[in-house]
Amino acid sequence: MYSSLKGTTNGGGTTTVRRSFPVAPGETIRKGDVVTVFDNLAYKNAELPLDALPKFSPDVLYVQPDEQSRAVHAIGEDEFIQIASTDHRIRITRFDAGPDGIVEKAGKLLPVLGVEGIDRMVFKPLDEGTGLLCYLEHNTALWRFLAVRWGDGDGVELGSPFVTELNTNGLPEIESASPDSFVMVWHCVLAEPPRMKARVGVIGADLSIAMPADAYAFEAVPLLSDRFAFAKLGEGRYVVNIVIDEPQPTVATQTLSVAEGLINLGERAVWRPHASKNVELRALVMSPDHYVLLNKMERGLDIYNIGMRDNKPTMAAPFQVTISDLFFDAIRLSEQRFVLAYNDRNAGSLTTTMFQAPSSSIAALPMFTKGQFGTIRGNANRLRFLPLGDSLYVLTFNSAASSYADYTQALLLRMTADMTAFEDVLVKEQLTNVWDRGCEAEYFHFCALGTTGRFIVSGNGRMKLFRCGWTPLRFIDAGVGEFSLETGDYYSSGRLFDAVALSNGFVVLAYRERDTWHGKLSVFEPRSGGYRPIASHTFSYSHVDNLAIVEIVPGKFALQYRQRIKPTYDGGGSEREVKVLVAKVTGEGITEKATTSFEPEPYQETRLFPLAGDRLLVLGLNHKIDLFARVFRYRESGATPSFEPLGEALRLDYERANFTSARLGPNLFAATSAGSFLVEAREDGTLISSGRLSLETNGSVTHGMLDDEDGHVAFLLTDSASGAIETVRYAKLGGRLLQAGDAAARKEKMEGVVTELRNLRGKTAFVYKARWTKGMTSQPGRPASDLRLALLDTGSAADGAPPQDRFYPFPSSQDTPSVFLPIDDRRAFCAMSDGRNNQLYTIAYLDDAHLAFGRPYLTPSGIAGSDGIEGQSIEVTLRGIAEVPGATLQAGTAYASGRDGRLSVEPGGRTVGVAVSASELLIE
Repeated sequence: MYSSLKGTTNGGGTTTVRRSFPVAPGETIRKGDVVTVFDNLAYKNAELPLDALPKFSPDVLYVQPDEQSRAVHAIGEDEFIQIASTDHRIRITRFDAGPDGIVEKAGKLLPVLGVEGIDRMVFKPLDEGTGLLCYLEHNTALWRFLAVRWGDGDGVELGSPFVTELNTNGLPEIESASPDSFVMVWHCVLAEPPRMKARVGVIGADLSIAMPADAYAFEAVPLLSDRFAFAKLGEGRYVVNIVIDEPQPTVATQTLSVAEGLINLGERAVWRPHASKNVELRALVMSPDHYVLLNKMERGLDIYNIGMRDNKPTMAAPFQVTISDLFFDAIRLSEQRFVLAYNDRNAGSLTTTMFQAPSSSIAALPMFTKGQFGTIRGNANRLRFLPLGDSLYVLTFNSAASSYADYTQALLLRMTADMTAFEDVLVKEQLTNVWDRGCEAEYFHFCALGTTGRFIVSGNGRMKLFRCGWTPLRFIDAGVGEFSLETGDYYSSGRLFDAVALSNGFVVLAYRERDTWHGKLSVFEPRSGGYRPIASHTFSYSHVDNLAIVEIVPGKFALQYRQRIKPTYDGGGSEREVKVLVAKVTGEGITEKATTSFEPEPYQETRLFPLAGDRLLVLGLNHKIDLFARVFRYRESGATPSFEPLGEALRLDYERANFTSARLGPNLFAATSAGSFLVEAREDGTLISSGRLSLETNGSVTHGMLDDEDGHVAFLLTDSASGAIETVRYAKLGGRLLQAGDAAARKEKMEGVVTELRNLRGKTAFVYKARWTKGMTSQPGRPASDLRLALLDTGSAADGAPPQDRFYPFPSSQDTPSVFLPIDDRRAFCAMSDGRNNQLYTIAYLDDAHLAFGRPYLTPSGIAGSDGIEGQSIEVTLRGIAEVPGATLQAGTAYASGRDGRLSVEPGGRTVGVAVSASELLIE
């Protein structure tokens, strides 16, 4: 054994160095663990998988990309069940949707036995803790019934399947009969004529399902339609509404009762609707003796107010509503009032109509109030009307604004205090996108959560949680959003996000929120071992782009953005304006917010550079797509800031599609479009340009430039034929650039630069898209990506030595914007995505050899000599002989750090030392 004396000992010619370090936040280290020391803190040298990193938007969860959402159902104030399927499995998952966003709590997988997947599926909640799942696979006649129980814990239980033939072309409808039984009704075509059938099922204590009695058949007629409505009126009392198509259309209402597991046929009533083909029947139960039947036909909707007198259905002539669209929805407000929502193609608007349906006198329903939203048009697609609690309602539908813009939208409404009408709203402002372009509402599932204005949207590979507040001016959806490279419309500049690290330690991201296209800010606060989001702010409810954010004074930023003057979601409103938001960031979030305008010119794409004092340089493309530069003076007058132009705008180049820019000194800037230009800003606000630079770039494409801070500027190029990366150095002399060497070719090839060029540890850092040729399978913890992080050594080579470049995989998909924002010389703030496209944020750690995300999984520093948790000090052997308790090492074998932070001989690890005995390791 070896004793320590001031951290060093001599054991047989080997000097052993031990030091004490505090354990880093969130870490737990055991004696014998491999340790990395970073910023004088001890970390377990274990890899952190990407799917363990925090999601950028906790209210958005990506699910398996090949799964189709089948149903979502709220099971409490903060929980819901989702059922999804592929051709090979059914997934039943329980989620929590609390303050931390959407979190998976438990799940079950069911195999699909056939090879063609699920044909039809029904999920029916029976009570607060139990539901029934029934489904039919393609090219089979066997329906499978399973009980699903979620209960009061955190798990999900499944019973064994009950298999039976239904011989139906439609779907069965199910209602609960008791805490452990249910009633099922379906349209059966096993024999002629078709008939309606009903059957009672029993759920056992072990969640097994039995159907002891035979099916009860009724209403057997030759032209019986498979469209019907089944509803539970009260305990043991049910009603079935059916359609007989010809020779004269007939709607029949049949009552059923269930007692002691047996079905009894009750009273029957019929009436003659208009001679129009039936599309859908829906029953809206108002009370145990009263329901409303909605009979949708091709050219209209008949609404029947039906009362039960001595268990016999009684009705009067229907109230007729002309609806040319096929889709509608209705919600119950009280025992005598309901609201109907539909798209009126003839009027060209969405319409909500409130009805008074008195139960005392069964008569035609009088129209109570009617609201038309004439500036919104839906299409022939499903729409949903959901109550959210606190008199809030959300109407979701698909827009039909133009042939290229098909997206799901939502309109938030609120009832007046007396529940007699909806409050007036500015519809164009209150409208928002629920899902991005190309998504149709019929493939989505919605459910309200609790009574606090929240709802879940599930479909197309992800789920979203909306947390809605109310204002008559706009749709409010609180929380952190997500952002994407997809523009969402055809009026975007493509610059959809920007980020800045403030001098007080905060990181601010400005971005165009996916789906809504609103402008949003997210603020991240530094904490030990990483960052955490502390604030989110929607700065524009219009379509924003051309985002540029800079720090103008310590802790205060200026955000430039372009927005539509008329924030519409339909085909019009392409006029733009440029705004600037100025705000302060502290531990309390975003404060002192004030917005002003630039001069009326609606810039296409620009960059901002703060100058000395109160000045700001704007460099970019104007509305005529000319490359220009101009200086503005920033002033505050009370709470209102202003940006006054100084001097004249300097036009550098004409009709440019894009450009790159860089700061080369306190007052010297460069811009590259077809050519490269230098711009010098004087103290009086005037600008001087040295004109077009002569660069030796024949056959190459310029991607950007970076000030090396050693009197040189590095230009990043690629060979236009091969895509090979090249750099050229230029010396800054007297406000001019002079080439200081030949182009240096690098080994890597790329298709394009993804992030801006930045300086990190004296190297040029940027994320780029590689010329990827090998196929890879993406996994949540290890996504396949053709994005890579480059750290180019653009400095002058010593003694002709080759540049010390470094390249690392950057785990992010093409649709997820990549952020790599250096914070200091060894850390960078990153936004990326995992293998399921969940957008993540993290810290990237860098040393002389390795890069790690989320924790410093870098070059090992030594072996822990004691146990410790966050904040405790532990002893670390940095050199010499380290004890490894519980290990069985092979003397003479080299050991590396495994991904779990323990010693390993697996290839690819980072070498720690060589074993000298079964429990001792020599670290050199």
